[in-house]
Amino acid sequence: MREQLRLLTRSALALGLILLSISVFRGPLNLLNGILVPLILSLLTVGLSPGRRVALTLAVVLPALLWQPVQLFFLLVYLIMGWRLSGLLEETGRTGTLVRLVPLTAAGFFLALWATDRVFMTRSLEVLWRIAGENSFRLALVIGLEALVASAVLMFLYRGIRARLSKGGFR
Repeated sequence: MREQLRLLTRSALALGLILLSISVFRGPLNLLNGILVPLILSLLTVGLSPGRRVALTLAVVLPALLWQPVQLFFLLVYLIMGWRLSGLLEETGRTGTLVRLVPLTAAGFFLALWATDRVFMTRSLEVLWRIAGENSFRLALVIGLEALVASAVLMFLYRGIRARLSKGGFR
């Protein structure tokens, strides 16, 4: 009973934080969602069985999708980032994790931009294309730098928070 109450409390906190994040950080600030949402999801599912991980993640993400449907593809990317982050840090060292996480994040960001533009008729990728001077290399560089920043900060925060929690939490 106590474990179920703890899991319910963690889920409610995660849902509130994710809804707040995707409501506040839009447009250019969406990069902050690329850090906060995977961090919240990965910390929420630490130590859970794969079945509970999926159920808990869906319970958190589905209401977020109802609240902000335009974030659908980005939430899917964030979900994958959060799941891979916790797995990668256990499999590899610091550099290996970053090397594996950055390409996944960059590809996810690009696909999320492209899919959001197609499905919801936004022009985010077009705006980014113009910012990059209509140059493919610069566009890849911009998306790659965003992915590097998001991955590095996410990894740093995840490691720090996990270390702190393993020592008895925040007091």
